[in-house]
Amino acid sequence: QHVGYQVPLLEAAVWALSADMPRGCAERPSFEHCREPWAAVEAWRYAAANALAAAVHGAPIVQPSAAKVAKAVAIFFARPSDKTLRRAARRSQKLLESLLSKPGLASLPRQRLQARMPGSGTGLPFPVSAIILPKVQCEATLQLKGGPPMPLLGLALPSSRRPSISHIEDALRKGLRHLEVSVAVAPAVKRAMKDAGVARKSLFLSVPWELPLESEETFVAMLDALGTRYVDLVLLPRGPDVGPTWRLLERLKLRGQIRALGTRGFPPEELDALPGGGASVEVAQLPYSPYRQGPSRTTWQSLGRRSIALVASGLLTDWPRALRPRQDPHVLAIAGRVERSATQVLLRWALQVGLAVVFRTSRPEHIAENLAVFDFELSDLDVQLISSLATLAEPEKPPGDGFAHVYEPQLERGPRLEQEEL
Repeated sequence: QHVGYQVPLLEAAVWALSADMPRGCAERPSFEHCREPWAAVEAWRYAAANALAAAVHGAPIVQPSAAKVAKAVAIFFARPSDKTLRRAARRSQKLLESLLSKPGLASLPRQRLQARMPGSGTGLPFPVSAIILPKVQCEATLQLKGGPPMPLLGLALPSSRRPSISHIEDALRKGLRHLEVSVAVAPAVKRAMKDAGVARKSLFLSVPWELPLESEETFVAMLDALGTRYVDLVLLPRGPDVGPTWRLLERLKLRGQIRALGTRGFPPEELDALPGGGASVEVAQLPYSPYRQGPSRTTWQSLGRRSIALVASGLLTDWPRALRPRQDPHVLAIAGRVERSATQVLLRWALQVGLAVVFRTSRPEHIAENLAVFDFELSDLDVQLISSLATLAEPEKPPGDGFAHVYEPQLERGPRLEQEEL
């Protein structure tokens, strides 16, 4: 089945080149003056891939300039230096100038993309038809393989400063039932639960523990500060010599003081190094965005084979990189079609591909916006279009990873790029 959509490939190229960090680095291209050179070059790569994909789909107006940017970017990643950075910067500026010399951004043609829908519906590693999301937010949970049901959306509270009790209380009154808390904010959470009239059994409390956990007494003190006998999930951060802490957490789970164990920042291939081969891991929290769907393109499949739930962090910002998914013309185009905000589209995309999501915000209106994602759905093709942005962000990674690849940016690949004369 082929389905046609108008996609803003050239608009996305202009946006990526014009973002503050990439534009600043293009104007002062050196490791001394460019605050995040790697992030800037990644943005130039995204712009070039969008422009090359536009050429494939019928708009070759800047194809030569885009191809030169793609080559310069590949050379920079092969041999990073001020010289290769300057070359990539010059070519990205020329590409932007070429795009802006056209008769206005509003008149840049949108390309009609003919996407072939695979049999599974989206080209993802599992059929979307298997994911059923209820219309009511409080019923949207993911059953962990050995622990409690986990609400799909969670609010991550700041760990470095004490949050406003009224902020937490407001989130609870709006129906949010998953809080990610640190030891520092435990007293505020306890007070907010009481003020909002939320029973402990209806709330999912997740604790990203900071290493090391030196004694059971330290953990019990945290439980006392929260006013509870247990927490629902403890996430162990990636770090050196985590074995002793993991074994202590397993003992606390056997005693009922922890209901489920998870990891934070661990690539799937490192889970085997945990005691017991990581068999007790039920949740993995990892950076996950449309541009980078985990540490590798096989992250989701690797965790899925172990029945480990994947919780996305950084979904809305792709921090610390230069481009913000909420501002991407591709996401905004879909948001316009479904008459929702870009934030809601991104959250709904993540939910429909089977993720839970933790987000950060201190503004009540944003909490309400983020929770209002259960009364609409994205089409299979919209899901495929967002998932395929990873192909534009990292076009040198070949297909065959279980994800959809609908944009087809025709990039040259291989060692010949690394050997090209500068």
